[in-house]
Amino acid sequence: MHPSFEFVRELVSNEFPRARSDLRRRWEAGDPPVLLVTAPQRVGPEHLNQTAAFILSLCDGTRSLPVIAEEFRRRFPDLEEQRAFVESIRCVRALQRKGLLHRLEETLGSRVTAKQRVADKPAGEGR
Repeated sequence: MHPSFEFVRELVSNEFPRARSDLRRRWEAGDPPVLLVTAPQRVGPEHLNQTAAFILSLCDGTRSLPVIAEEFRRRFPDLEEQRAFVESIRCVRALQRKGLLHRLEETLGSRVTAKQRVADKPAGEGR
């Protein structure tokens, strides 16, 4: 594996993208079908193809970008590892630009806060 690929993987390993909780989703029939996603701050719906809809479904705040890329690769086994990684990150970035995911700072802040709460608990309290 190329060293720069490993560097990028490490760089994004602390990102846990999370879809906005106020999104409304509805599949629209077609060939192929598309997912219509609406958010309160947007004027109209966003049309997502099946690949983007799959990536969006993985953005639940519990999966890191490398984990999302691996699940993407499992869904599309013909893709080589690096290409699956790059394409899944591109898709996540596009979803972020469209306002369908929480901003990175919000996601990282909520994870840090959760980790701090666990670290701040006295010994023996649900660790």
